[in-house]
Amino acid sequence: MLNNINYHNKNERAFSFLEMMIAFAVILAGVIPVFTVVSTGNKTFAKSENNAIAYNLALEALEWARSAPFEQVIDANIDAVSKPFCFPVSLTLNYQTKDNPSYKLEYPQKYFKYFSNFSREMKIEDFGDKMKKITVIVKWQEDKVQRREEVSAVIIDQRLNN
Repeated sequence: MLNNINYHNKNERAFSFLEMMIAFAVILAGVIPVFTVVSTGNKTFAKSENNAIAYNLALEALEWARSAPFEQVIDANIDAVSKPFCFPVSLTLNYQTKDNPSYKLEYPQKYFKYFSNFSREMKIEDFGDKMKKITVIVKWQEDKVQRREEVSAVIIDQRLNN
């Protein structure tokens, strides 16, 4: 009785080699653009991330200049030992009142390792007794191309009787 069972219907046919190749080509035509889009998206994300890091490193240096006492915003206070960053590693801020003793701004070594691809340069220009222009240039290497972000700000000595 088992010998009489027909497992193959003569009206059913399997896929031919040509049909398999066409199906494979159609699938491949859909998959390749997806991989291309994902790869391009990853590169674009990395570039925008580096731009954001560079901009924030520049803003950080500008904030240092804004928060430091006006007379301490000078080239001598930019610690050359901290290269390639070229910004103050430590600075004593002397805004002392009874409740607020002087404090020291310092960067941990982990900070330098994380941003090792970036370098930062500060330029301080005096415009009279009460005004300085701070320019921060952040440079980094990206896809064998030297990139840079430049941010400037003017700070004014707003203390009375000075």
